[in-house]
Amino acid sequence: MRIKALSLGAFLLMIGSVLAARTTPYTTPLFSAEFNGPVTTSTDSNTAKTSTNYTFNSTHNGIEQMVSVRIVDHDIDVDKDSTDFYVGQAQKAIGWGSSALLEQKDGSYQGHSWAYVFLQSPDNTRKRRIWISVVNARTVLMILQDAPMKSDDQFDWETISDSLDIKM
Repeated sequence: MRIKALSLGAFLLMIGSVLAARTTPYTTPLFSAEFNGPVTTSTDSNTAKTSTNYTFNSTHNGIEQMVSVRIVDHDIDVDKDSTDFYVGQAQKAIGWGSSALLEQKDGSYQGHSWAYVFLQSPDNTRKRRIWISVVNARTVLMILQDAPMKSDDQFDWETISDSLDIKM
């Protein structure tokens, strides 16, 4: 019996190590989250120079994750309409069309309204999850995850979205 208990303990420890290895905690002054791998960063501005995006990316087993924080130079309304506008812009940017929509939800997280869409590429090879919140009058936060259609990306999505801590 003792050998079975030790074997079970060793097995559970090994599984825990594998799951822990799949996450990379990352903290900034704006947010913290657990990504699915090492994080790279970039910064860019839109062509009109009215906003700057701070982007944080990771990839593991073909599942790409991104958190983007957009700082705008003018006030925007902090409401559902603004959140829906940014979700629409994100959908439009990838060019998959409205037929790609698999799921859409909205709600509130840490006092911030959010919207979520789950999309499928027209050729049925990729899926994309987008979560957006207008955090305040000058900040929009987005989580995006892109994965092969056949992959099981639920653990990755739940890890990054459930671990998100907005610090603004």
